[in-house]
Amino acid sequence: MFMLVLSGIVVLVCGCSTAGTSSSSEKKAGSEYSIRGELVEVEKNGTGDAIGLVVIEGARSSEVDEATLYVTNGTRIVNQRSGHDEPAGFGTLVVHQTVEAEFVYTGKTQSVGRALSIAVCP
Repeated sequence: MFMLVLSGIVVLVCGCSTAGTSSSSEKKAGSEYSIRGELVEVEKNGTGDAIGLVVIEGARSSEVDEATLYVTNGTRIVNQRSGHDEPAGFGTLVVHQTVEAEFVYTGKTQSVGRALSIAVCP
């Protein structure tokens, strides 16, 4: 069990993951990254700016191979399974889906990122 503490918000997430676990280099706070992989955790959280949290596992050979991301009202979520970018909500994110996400690494003590966009892939 891994506990994230951010701005007085406590979120419990199964697993030990951090935003932007990288196989090649350290990340810089405020930098943008992307990841494509499997959703392994989806946690709804109505506290503060975050509406939820997702954990994505990508390819181990990628620049970012695992990411824990806060999803906010500003996160653009789209469903591409029909071949088009259809607007979607947080409720459409389900464990085991393949997704692509762009995020900003926040560089907090308990490393997390803020999702800019999440696309559910076909």
